[in-house]
Amino acid sequence: QHGLEPLSGYLLLGQKLMERDTQFAEAFNFGPLVHEELTVGQVVELLKSHWSKVSYIIKKPDVVLHESRLLKLDCTKANNELQWSPSWTTEEGLKKTIEWYQHFYENNELSTAKDLADFIESAKSKNASWVAGEAK
Repeated sequence: QHGLEPLSGYLLLGQKLMERDTQFAEAFNFGPLVHEELTVGQVVELLKSHWSKVSYIIKKPDVVLHESRLLKLDCTKANNELQWSPSWTTEEGLKKTIEWYQHFYENNELSTAKDLADFIESAKSKNASWVAGEAK
């Protein structure tokens, strides 16, 4: 997910807490939608599809670590209670991320302000709860 996604959730949660809405004084996860989960291989392939200079090698570890084979966040609570959901698809977020690096490394440009504006516009078009007042 793009870094702006969880930030939008944190800011929405912070707004609720600033409004003294104590029902939200709990832990929330902000992440991609369940149907958009990707493997590491799928992520790097997508990144490479947007910037051919991306190169990678995925190596299987010699030692099997005691970790879950699948690590993911359950964002159901944020979706249901805060009406929060990602503004960009996983692919859109990865594309924006790789384009930021491409602009920076190839053109010495920062696209941060444009990316933020694009993110807000996408959120408005999806009637995101954190920009609902702005969108009207």
